[in-house]
Amino acid sequence: FTRQNENDAKSPAHIKRMKTVHGDVMQVNKTGIAKLNRALKKKGKIESKDFEGVKSKKVDMTNHQPIVKKRW
Repeated sequence: FTRQNENDAKSPAHIKRMKTVHGDVMQVNKTGIAKLNRALKKKGKIESKDFEGVKSKKVDMTNHQPIVKKRW
């Protein structure tokens, strides 16, 4: 099972899917978070149009490196 997962993780389709799995990363201030929480409580989800009424900026994640935890 482990070898099968390793092969799947190295496939071009999997790599392409993982690049866009989370969508755009947005940074919002405290008042914006409060507005988004209200929208989330009303609708049960946050849509892209909810970010229009909130001051937010898109964060560039092109050269982002994941956090590496120490292995003991």
